[in-house]
Amino acid sequence: MNSLRRMESRASSVGNREEAKILLPDIKMRPKEMLIIHRLLSRCDPLARIVFITLMENWARAGFQVATTPGTIALDVSCGAKRDHIAALINPSYGRPAAICLCWEILRKQKQFPCDALDAYQNTVRRIAPLHVTPSSAHISLEKSFSLAQAKQLFKAMKTLAGCIRPELAEPPPPVKPVTPDNMRGTLKLCPAETQAIFKKLIAGWTGAGGVVQAKQTGRICLRLKTKAHRSGNLARSPRNFNLLVLASPKGKVPAHLQAEWNLSRSQWGAYLDCVPEAVENYERTVVALPGFVRKGTLSRVFLHNGFSLAHAETLVHSMLALKAAEESAP
Repeated sequence: MNSLRRMESRASSVGNREEAKILLPDIKMRPKEMLIIHRLLSRCDPLARIVFITLMENWARAGFQVATTPGTIALDVSCGAKRDHIAALINPSYGRPAAICLCWEILRKQKQFPCDALDAYQNTVRRIAPLHVTPSSAHISLEKSFSLAQAKQLFKAMKTLAGCIRPELAEPPPPVKPVTPDNMRGTLKLCPAETQAIFKKLIAGWTGAGGVVQAKQTGRICLRLKTKAHRSGNLARSPRNFNLLVLASPKGKVPAHLQAEWNLSRSQWGAYLDCVPEAVENYERTVVALPGFVRKGTLSRVFLHNGFSLAHAETLVHSMLALKAAEESAP
């Protein structure tokens, strides 16, 4: 494509200088998608733009779907009546380079992805570029060492994986219905009386301040924080809706506990509140001081069988509400 060749030529000579004109990929786009893609590409350096455009154009030409969210570009594949996510293209933020976020171990929970195909795919990708692997995804940072040739190899691996999908094995999406009240009651019934009282206090405090409580399944009650788009921070510039705290009932050998979202002002991929770093630090300091706090790997949990009381629940509620208020008042 001529526009891509012009862009690649500029990338080799411009270096870190910002280009005056952002060239868009040669794919079908709605006006809203065009704006999102333009905004994302405008934040990238020339190399990242070439890589992103190459992946989008090749993905679309192969018959797959290029979609957008407010902050990312998604590379999807049709699977029966729904779409499966394969990768997302993420713009640079908070001093971090642009990145390709690949769906990783989470694909093993989906029956339509054969295990041998996933093994081959992951082994191939590991040979293409260094990865930062999380429990659900793998990230490739688009630094100077990443090349257009590597992007083409990655596309080939993704295309091969997409071709192995077996739609007939895909589980139908769950029905959309108001399940939260029933699941909340079911979750509370699984807990001893002391834990029920703690969970109810946290729920009442959060809903009393206008917070959202959701329980899509029995065993987990989520206290969600919905944020606005901010002018300050970096990842906070896009609106977010995430689980700030999860109330988990006992399961097997794991006792009842609270699971707290962590590094909300420092995480490479989840610093949704980097607009209020001091408030996040105060909140995390409060959680760390609670009896039963354990941080292992990517999980930060507070187990409720180690002296956690209603007074501790009250302290936690106040800290959560202070964090919520700081986010709401941040520019």
